[in-house]
Amino acid sequence: MKVEGCYINIGSGGSGNGVSHNSLNPSSSLYLDNCVFLGENNLTGSGVDLQNGVVYVRNCDFDGFKNSIHLSGALVLSSYIELGLSKFTTRNTNEVIKIDKGIVGANSIYIKNEITGGTGVGIYDASIVSITNS
Repeated sequence: MKVEGCYINIGSGGSGNGVSHNSLNPSSSLYLDNCVFLGENNLTGSGVDLQNGVVYVRNCDFDGFKNSIHLSGALVLSSYIELGLSKFTTRNTNEVIKIDKGIVGANSIYIKNEITGGTGVGIYDASIVSITNS
């Protein structure tokens, strides 16, 4: 799935995800280009919720989501996240990028991004994963 030039604003008390990509196909890809995701501090959701597959995020701006990107699922072997020139701002103590649930030991996660402001953890990894910064 490709999403380009989107503007997603979930207001106060919102409970959803900006984009959910819950594919049963572990090689399925999600492409986000030039998107803006706005969420409130108490949002119980993610900017991008990815269960299985690969995500490419380029030139995007995440502001306020508890988990800007949440990777979970049981079939994410050999998949990866590429973050190109994106901004992640959080005003809460939750994770900016969260990786959990499932077998993610073979992932390579390429981080090419600018993380700005807030008090959140840049990457919170609850699984065994290989992280490459470049």
